[in-house]
Amino acid sequence: MKTYYIFRHGQTIFSKTETPYGDNEHTAEILPEAKPVIENLAKKLTTFKIEKCFRSEFLRCRQTADIIEANSPFHFEPEPLLNEFVEDDFDVFEKRMEKAVSKLESLSEKHIALCTHGANVAGFKKLLLGQKFHSHDLMYYPKTGVILVISNGSIQEVDCNL
Repeated sequence: MKTYYIFRHGQTIFSKTETPYGDNEHTAEILPEAKPVIENLAKKLTTFKIEKCFRSEFLRCRQTADIIEANSPFHFEPEPLLNEFVEDDFDVFEKRMEKAVSKLESLSEKHIALCTHGANVAGFKKLLLGQKFHSHDLMYYPKTGVILVISNGSIQEVDCNL
């Protein structure tokens, strides 16, 4: 049985104002005010038995992972399968998410952390529980600063917001 610790990148101006990223999809930075929440998230992650960590290649996930790495023993590997749902149509994105789940499930490590994006979190919530992922599920993800712990067919939310 595997346990996944899945969370979104730190808050950006776009996630804060709930506006589309547009041309800033790949380059949006986290806000300075996101740092304490991410540090708190890092502290919480250290209480789990995490063996492997992955992150999206997008800047906001890299910045989030950098803060966690500075405040924990973890190292996040970039993983293109965790990149945001941007240019793909939903069918292509769904197949990418299924490929990500297959890759994660094939790993020998049992405790895996993922720093990714909202649509990806929504996909993992469904797919890791063996459910079908539909386009109408894309917006069902937690706010930034929340870790979803998915294990043994259940989901627990751990809120790290201050």
